[in-house]
Amino acid sequence: MDYGIISLLPPLLTIALAVATKQVLPALVIGGFSGAIILSGNANVLDWIVGYFGFLSDAATDPDNVGVFVLDFMIGITVALFMRGGGAQAVADWASVKLKKDTAIQAIGWGATPFLFIDDMFSCMTITQIIKPVTDHFKVSREKLSFIMDTSAVSACCLVPISSWFIFVAALLGPANEAAGIGDTPVFGQLIGAIPYAFYAWLSFLMVAVVIFFKMDFGPMAKAERRAKVEGIVCKTPFSGDDGGEDELNSIKKGNGTKKDLFIPLGLLIGFALFMLLYTGGFFQSHDLTDALGNADGCISLCYGMFLADTYMIIKFMVSKVANLMDCVNTAVMGVKAFVLVNMILLLAWTLGNTTAELDTAGYLVSIMVGNVPGFVLPLLIFLATCAVAFSTGASWATYALMMPIAVPLAVAMGVDVLPCIAAVMGGGAFGNHCSPIADTAILSSVAADIFHMDHIKTQIPYSVTSASVACVGFLLAGITGGAIIPLIVALILQIAVIFVLYKKSGGRSIYEVDSSDEVVTE
Repeated sequence: MDYGIISLLPPLLTIALAVATKQVLPALVIGGFSGAIILSGNANVLDWIVGYFGFLSDAATDPDNVGVFVLDFMIGITVALFMRGGGAQAVADWASVKLKKDTAIQAIGWGATPFLFIDDMFSCMTITQIIKPVTDHFKVSREKLSFIMDTSAVSACCLVPISSWFIFVAALLGPANEAAGIGDTPVFGQLIGAIPYAFYAWLSFLMVAVVIFFKMDFGPMAKAERRAKVEGIVCKTPFSGDDGGEDELNSIKKGNGTKKDLFIPLGLLIGFALFMLLYTGGFFQSHDLTDALGNADGCISLCYGMFLADTYMIIKFMVSKVANLMDCVNTAVMGVKAFVLVNMILLLAWTLGNTTAELDTAGYLVSIMVGNVPGFVLPLLIFLATCAVAFSTGASWATYALMMPIAVPLAVAMGVDVLPCIAAVMGGGAFGNHCSPIADTAILSSVAADIFHMDHIKTQIPYSVTSASVACVGFLLAGITGGAIIPLIVALILQIAVIFVLYKKSGGRSIYEVDSSDEVVTE
C-alpha cells in the first residue's frame, strides 16, 4: 500500500514533540505508535498496541541492534574503567596545568578524533571523558563540548577510509554496484575516490576548527558560551534532565593513576581492534586488505578491542591494589547503568525506524526529491534526499542502507559520475546524525558531555545546517564541473565567509566580554 505524504507523520510528529516538550522518550513512543495506528488501518486500539509492540520486539531482537546494545554497554564499561584507574584524570590534570587557554583543550578534542577513527561513538565517549574536566575548568559550555565532539567524530569517520562507517558503506556498495551493472568496480577504490567529494564532512570538520580557533560562535551556542563565561554555568541541565546532580560516570571514584594508565590500555584497544578488523574480514586467509576491510565486522572488532583493554586494566588494578575484583565489577556496573537510558532511546528510535520503513517513508521522500532532472543536479538531489531521510529517521546507517542501492544504479543509468553520489549519501547520513534528536551519536555526545540532549541539538543545528547549505553548492558545482577540487575549494572559502557573517550577526566577540552591568541572556 502506498501511504504517500501520510508516511511523513510519525517522524515529523516525533521531532516536533521532542523539540516542543524537550522530552525525547515520550516523543519517540508517540511517534512510533502513530505509525502503528496508520499501518493497522482500523480503529481497534488492541491492534494498535499489538502492532507497536511487534515493531518494538523486532527492534529489540534484531541481531545488528543487539550488537549495538552490547557495544554501547562495552563502551560504558571501558570508559568507567578508564576513569577508575585515574589515567583520564591524570591527563586532564596535566592539561589543566600545561594549557593556558581554552582554545588549546578544545583543539585537542577536535584534533584527536581522526586518530580514534575506529568508531564515532567510541571517539565521542573516550575523548569527551578525558577533556571534560579541563573544558569545565576553562568555563567552556557543555553545549560547545558536545558540539565539538559530535561534529568532529562523525566527520572524521566519513573521511578516514578504515572507520566503521566506511566498512559499513563498503558492504552496501558491492550489491549496489552489481545492481548497477558495474560489479567489477573495486569498492575500496570507490570509497577513496569519494573522499574529495565529501563536502559536508570536510565543511563540518572545518566549521569546528574555525569556531574553536577564532571563537566565532553564533546562534544559541553564542548565548550558551556567554552563560558559561559570564555566569560560570557550564551546564544548565544535565543529560538526565534533572536540575543538578552527577551522572553515573562522573560519580566513579578515581584512582591516583598516571598518563600511562590511559595511553597503554587505549593503545591496546586500538591495536587489537584493528587486528580484529583484519581477522573478521578474512585478511589472514585472502591477504587482500581491500576485501578484508569491506567484509570486516566493526562492531565485534571494537568489542574485542575493548574486552582486551578492560582485562588489562582490571588485572593492573588488582596487582597494583588500586581496586579489588568487586570494585572493578561495581565500576563496570556503573558504566553499564550510564548507558541504560541511551539504549532505551536507541530502542525506541529503531522502533520508529521500523514503522517508517513499513510506511516506506524513505521511498516517498526519494520519489518527490529525485525524478526526471538534469544529470548535473543528481548529486545535489541525492544529498538533499538523504539529509531528509536521515533527519526524519535519526538512523544514518539505516539511511545508507536505503539510499545507496538507489543512488548508485540511478547515477549509472543517468551517466553521472558515481563518486559524488556516494559522497552525497554519506554526507546526508552524517547531517541527520548531527541534527536529528533521535540520532544515536547525537544522543551519545549528550551523554558523554552530560548535557540535556535537546540543548545539544538546539545549539548544534545552526552549525550543521550551515555546513549542509554550503555543501549543496559544492555538490552542484561538482555536477557541473565533473571534478572535486574546484568545488571543494569554493565551498571551503564560502563556508568561512558564511561563518563570519553569522558570527557578526550574533554579536561577535562581545559574547566573551564580561561586564558587571551586563544583563546575561540565557536560553
